[in-house]
Amino acid sequence: MINEKVLSKEWRAIKLSRKSPIISHLVFADDLVLFSEESMEKADIMLYCLQKFCVILRQSVSKENTKVFSNNFGFQVRNQIKSRLGFG
Repeated sequence: MINEKVLSKEWRAIKLSRKSPIISHLVFADDLVLFSEESMEKADIMLYCLQKFCVILRQSVSKENTKVFSNNFGFQVRNQIKSRLGFG
């Protein structure tokens, strides 16, 4: 599902360096780390994918343990994205 969004360019994955492959997500047992360009539009796409995962896997997001990180945007934008995702 995430790969489809990346291929359709709805979800813009990140690169850790110019020559590295893109990274959109990492999965560790029951943990999921999502990487994307920082924008409200991308937050909506991430939320859609998270909701689909929760339904398919019969899991829920732990809002207490969920974090939103960024080095590229300010406190206000990060808080808007957290709020949109329901984590802030």
